[in-house]
Amino acid sequence: MKLKKYHIIGLGGTFDHFHAGHEKFLMFASDLSDILLIGVTNQSIAKEKTYSNSIEPYAERMHAVENFCRAHKIPHEIIELSDSVGSTTSDNRIEALAVTTETVVGGKKINQLRKKLGMTELPMHICALFLAEDNHPLHSERIRAGECDRKGFIYSDLFNQTITISEKQRLLLAQPQGKIVNQPSFLTQENAQPNPIILVGDSTIERFTTNKWTFHIGVFDRMIQRKLAQGITLYLKPDLVVQNPPGSITPELARSIQALLRSDLTKPKYLFIQGEEDLAAIPAILLSPLGSVTYYGQPKIGLVEIVSSENFKAQLLTHLV
Repeated sequence: MKLKKYHIIGLGGTFDHFHAGHEKFLMFASDLSDILLIGVTNQSIAKEKTYSNSIEPYAERMHAVENFCRAHKIPHEIIELSDSVGSTTSDNRIEALAVTTETVVGGKKINQLRKKLGMTELPMHICALFLAEDNHPLHSERIRAGECDRKGFIYSDLFNQTITISEKQRLLLAQPQGKIVNQPSFLTQENAQPNPIILVGDSTIERFTTNKWTFHIGVFDRMIQRKLAQGITLYLKPDLVVQNPPGSITPELARSIQALLRSDLTKPKYLFIQGEEDLAAIPAILLSPLGSVTYYGQPKIGLVEIVSSENFKAQLLTHLV
């Protein structure tokens, strides 16, 4: 058995949407110490982060850490963190700190506090960050933002080349991919939808506008069932215009949707497609933050509502590859 450098090492984090970077960090710390003392931030601290409405509850995040440690037979203790210091100034068992290249500053602050209290500083061991497929660090925030999955796959990479839908895919995607609703589900919830609401199709924009329902992005081609639209979209001034042939998703379409998602959405933004917008819901769902909602009209069926989630993004990918 390999002799570890320490008996107990301390580390901490939010551990939201437990991903490959978290796995690397815990394995790094377990190579150094017999036991990991792991602090998991509570919901009060977590809410200060970007896209905090999509952060998993404390219990779910804590269990993800616990399950990983058990699966890899890593002895551990988990404590709830209500601040950035945790028990590092009160638990004399801690012999060292494990940090990442981005949390070194936090480790230094802990040692500064320990020094003020007359305690010895703790050795710090720095773990390099796990890189996603774009060679940028994989963060939970990027997962919540809809940029990538927990393994670091970048959704936008799917649209580097034009996707042409096969007949089999067309028939599959022609089926309603989400819930059929008479009105947006968020209207019945206590709080307004905090993440982007994306509309695809002239009739859907017409319906939302007429009913004064909130939305942030509207994608249209001035056609309804291949006939020229006669409603408000005929006169809308788009913020962006792209060409997109029928039965395809061009890189320009995906980039335009991504650009609008990253823009100031205090007022609705519009994307006009010269060609066909029928498949625009696919990049809208894959590229939008978790919890965003996409709506499109299904002929003779009704309004389809799809909430962007990790599971739905993964399911949609299986239809495209």
